[in-house]
Amino acid sequence: MYSTVGYEAEVKYRRQQIQKDLAKRQRASEARQTRRNRTR
Repeated sequence: MYSTVGYEAEVKYRRQQIQKDLAKRQRASEARQTRRNRTR
């Protein structure tokens, strides 16, 4: 038997990890863009 509470906690945790990963990727791409703009 799988508890729904545990499942919800798992989903919430996974979603947080995805958000963190997205933010990290976004920051990296932004840094890359600013570097490109600076060389121009």
